[in-house]
Amino acid sequence: MSRIDRRTFLSLGTGTAAIALLPLSGCGGGSEDDAPSLSVLDTAQEPMRATLNAPQFQALGRSHSLVITGNDGRQRRYGGVGASRGKFNFPAGVAVVNGLGYVVETGNHRVQVFDINGTSLGFIGEGELLYPGGITAGQNEIFVSDSRHARIVSFTLDGKVKRVIGTAILSAPRGLVVAGTSVLVADTGLRKVLRLGFDGRVQGELGTGWVLPWDVATDGKNAYVADASRNEIGVFTLSGKQLPSLPLTFAPANVAFRSGALQVTPQG
Repeated sequence: MSRIDRRTFLSLGTGTAAIALLPLSGCGGGSEDDAPSLSVLDTAQEPMRATLNAPQFQALGRSHSLVITGNDGRQRRYGGVGASRGKFNFPAGVAVVNGLGYVVETGNHRVQVFDINGTSLGFIGEGELLYPGGITAGQNEIFVSDSRHARIVSFTLDGKVKRVIGTAILSAPRGLVVAGTSVLVADTGLRKVLRLGFDGRVQGELGTGWVLPWDVATDGKNAYVADASRNEIGVFTLSGKQLPSLPLTFAPANVAFRSGALQVTPQG
């Protein structure tokens, strides 16, 4: 199968509404063969939300902004388009570690770090990343899909490069998530969802026949794949066994499992 030009996928947008799906069974116990049973929890969630016990960090790509919801429930918006500190150029996602929000910016080729007061603490990955498309947190490190460089770069929390994986393997990595001591990554160029060890070795694949695998999430037991060409979410055990898919009425762009719910964002 031929590779797809990575540049094709840098402009896929996300909508302003997401459907959050609440696992009712199959995600917290039972055998590995259990398929998740899901129901609609909320239809007014914004995409790309990272939730802590206290504040919430929410990247809004189309408005080039970051929304932080505090303990009091009040929402405050920061940003605007630009390249200076506190500004954004298409923030594509957030990872939260130790109360700080790490915001990946596709257009500014960097990760910008914020505290809960909306203060920018600086940048990670400047000069290292090119059109990064996804971000996820491991234990005391941040993994970023360096889409145009066709690799994944891991940074320490203070911004130093810790490891680079996927070189000469990946084509156009986008969404990714840490699963134990490996990384699940949706690669639109390869039309694959791969599991890479922290040492960079390919440990396996999730499914086949993908067209636009755009994002991947896990609840710690199962993996959920958003293919932007299909009105469904693919479901797999972490060992790679395919489970019944979750039907949707739209084609998904982003998927995340946060605070006990699977959140699916439509494209467009």
